[in-house]
Amino acid sequence: MTHAIAPTDPKIKLSPIYTDRMTEVKSEITLKFNELPEATPVPNKKVELLLTDQNGVVFTALINAKSWRKAEADATAFSDWGGSVSGKLGQRTANGFEVVDAGIKVFEKKAKESNPEVTAVSSDAMPVS
Repeated sequence: MTHAIAPTDPKIKLSPIYTDRMTEVKSEITLKFNELPEATPVPNKKVELLLTDQNGVVFTALINAKSWRKAEADATAFSDWGGSVSGKLGQRTANGFEVVDAGIKVFEKKAKESNPEVTAVSSDAMPVS
């Protein structure tokens, strides 16, 4: 279902042609990492994380300090781990985007079970009737 919506940013001016073809969506983002980013303490019991993707886009996320401490503890406790910061894609900044209502999760990577190798039977070994 499409809705004719106007962008909330007054700097964005779209032709009426585009506004009747726009569909409203939820813009959620998940940023994955294999090493803990540096955290900078900020007011209101939060820490600020700066993450960058493979294209050099910088994402700024404010995380609850308690969640950050748990993520640090989990990363130390697990021998092989991965993590993610997720939230809503926020406003554009000078060199990237804000991540609004961000949360962090660190999880243990499970070792993949190896499949027993399947041996192929060649056509020479099969009796031909």
